[in-house]
Amino acid sequence: MTASLPFWERGRGEGTGRASFAAVERFVRGDRRGRATALVLDAVGLLWLAAGALFLGGVRSWATDHGSYLFTYPGVLYPIACWALLVATVATPVAAIVAFLRLRPTDWSRWLWFRNGVTVVVYAALIVTLLEWRLLGFS
Repeated sequence: MTASLPFWERGRGEGTGRASFAAVERFVRGDRRGRATALVLDAVGLLWLAAGALFLGGVRSWATDHGSYLFTYPGVLYPIACWALLVATVATPVAAIVAFLRLRPTDWSRWLWFRNGVTVVVYAALIVTLLEWRLLGFS
């Protein structure tokens, strides 16, 4: 009978895998859907922050010394930053769909809906700008 169970439920503590999975789900979802939605949108914000920091780190040497652009292009951080921008770009609509359609918080005020909606619109404008500048991914 234990062979038909998933791998996390096999062994001595058959309920431990299920309990730990439920604990992780409770942590992510929280008691309210608003908390989980805020967590998803915060994660997207942190992705954009990390990608922007990598991009600034990759471009900083070119801004201070124009000759370094000719001799050290693309550098070490610039390709990583471009790929990080691509990851943040892909994660943004996925997170918006999960946050606003799947989790759909019921206890948010109109102000929270407006504020988070404007944040997603700003990210969308940033995505369009990065697509136009061809900074997504490094080729």
